[in-house]
Amino acid sequence: MKRSVFLPLLVMLLCLCAVSVGCKKGIPIQDVHNGSVSAYGKMSPTKVRDAILRGGSQIGWQMAEEKPGLVTATWAARDHSVMVEIPYTAKEYTIRYRSSHNMDEKDGTIHRNYARWIDRLNRHINAELEKGK
Repeated sequence: MKRSVFLPLLVMLLCLCAVSVGCKKGIPIQDVHNGSVSAYGKMSPTKVRDAILRGGSQIGWQMAEEKPGLVTATWAARDHSVMVEIPYTAKEYTIRYRSSHNMDEKDGTIHRNYARWIDRLNRHINAELEKGK
């Protein structure tokens, strides 16, 4: 094989290997802190809970009030699933990782789709809080 053909093939192979290794890396698991519900006006804990339940349910999350002040939410896509807990008050809520299945969770990292799912959940909760003004 000519040297001029071999070098570009080698570079392309190395790039493919780097991309495939990079795709398998996880991202850090981070909680979503929505510091203040007060931006939406004065709300009761019940209104905050209802906004959380509606926001998640509308996009396919299985939502459940575990106890007053704590909602759990589960998302399943194909053979992957995550469960988060959402503690809330009249003033704030947080979305925290609880567990997962087939999401490559290890040493504080998780599959990159987790961040996208949690961001979407957070945006829909905020939209519901906005409606509750």
